[in-house]
Amino acid sequence: MLPPAMSYIAIAREEAAIVERTGLLGEGGVWAGRQVVSRFFIAGFGNDEQRTAWLPQLASVAISEPRVGAHPKLLTTHADEDADGYRISGQKAWVTNGPIAALFIVFAVTSVEAGRKRYSAFLVPRDTPGLSIDEAPQYRALAPSRHCGLKLDGCRVPRSALLGPPGVA
Repeated sequence: MLPPAMSYIAIAREEAAIVERTGLLGEGGVWAGRQVVSRFFIAGFGNDEQRTAWLPQLASVAISEPRVGAHPKLLTTHADEDADGYRISGQKAWVTNGPIAALFIVFAVTSVEAGRKRYSAFLVPRDTPGLSIDEAPQYRALAPSRHCGLKLDGCRVPRSALLGPPGVA
């Protein structure tokens, strides 16, 4: 696995080099996708501790849900705040590179204001109790990327798992 790229330009150059070396557009695309997720979400919205812990790891974004896609009004995964942090419940679908990810960036409803859902993003490690992964081997449109669904059954995460300010994801 290649180390994290230092800029978007470096990502583009390395992606082109991977495609040139392998002759496989998908290989370059998979690597670049991983880099963009890390740079945009973790480097862009994470604090120093989150960046140190997670930038070197493979992260996948979990927004879409079964039967509704990523339509903001229809998403139902929610994170309820408690004394120790948050408890996340719901399902996610089409999580690109999810079967091999160390970390999931999960979008969940944290409040509803005047009928409008407010979303927050959470860093949920693969080994979080209550998280289960359902690989989708039949979907190969973006090969060699693999996809999965997630089930979050009361996954407890600390407040430090919140990526960026609450309610603005």
